[in-house]
Amino acid sequence: MESDPSKEGSYRPVKEEEIGSHAPVHSQGRDRREESSRVEKLRKYKAIDFMGKKEENPSAAEHWLEWTERVLKQLHCTPEHQLECTLSLLQEEAYQWWDTISRVVQPMELTWDFFLTEFKKKYISHIYLEARRREFLTLRQRQLMVFEYEREFLRLGRYAWEVMPTEVERCRRFKDGLNDNIRIIVMAHEYTNFSRLVAASLNVERVRNEEQSRRGRQ
Repeated sequence: MESDPSKEGSYRPVKEEEIGSHAPVHSQGRDRREESSRVEKLRKYKAIDFMGKKEENPSAAEHWLEWTERVLKQLHCTPEHQLECTLSLLQEEAYQWWDTISRVVQPMELTWDFFLTEFKKKYISHIYLEARRREFLTLRQRQLMVFEYEREFLRLGRYAWEVMPTEVERCRRFKDGLNDNIRIIVMAHEYTNFSRLVAASLNVERVRNEEQSRRGRQ
């Protein structure tokens, strides 16, 4: 006759709450491995450290943030993981800055959006942003080739999106900044598509350059 294992001293049923009490240990280990894997991938995609040194100008901080966000997008990170990965890139003064903030802010408030806001306030000043905005508002083609003018228009335009909320307004501003010999021709058409406007401007510039080249050979 087989003995009842429940009556033997070596046997004790395991309660559900005891199983649950061990689950977080495995979960924490898995979370650490996943975080480590994300950081490794971050480095693989050539994310770089940010030191936060005083001599670093706002444009360097802005470039670092943009590049980091680009890498995080490639990794399809959630906002929570975006914060974890980005914090792993903070070194020296930048790490000390965030460490100080994290000690005085409630943990629930330490989100990705909060980090972006605080980082920009600390390293990308309002004065810098306003200077770029004014630079855009006074941008003209002048000695630039059309493709160079377009590049500057797009680079600086992101600091002043409020003045051109629609594509039609963006086209108008781009045309206004073109040199007269190009603007007069493209204004004969009502371009409402920015890419087509740029293509037309490039074409006018090419034709005029070819005409000047022919005259020079005559």
